[in-house]
Amino acid sequence: MARSATSTPARPRSGASVRSRELPLEGRVLLLVTLA
Repeated sequence: MARSATSTPARPRSGASVRSRELPLEGRVLLLVTLA
C-alpha cells in the first residue's frame, strides 16, 4: 500500500510499471498511449 501510494503521486510512470506487471495487455496499451 505504501509503495503504490508513494509511486502514484511521486511518478505516474512507476504506477504504470506496476499495472503492466498485473496486466501486461493493459500495460502495453497504457505505454502506447503515453508514448503517443
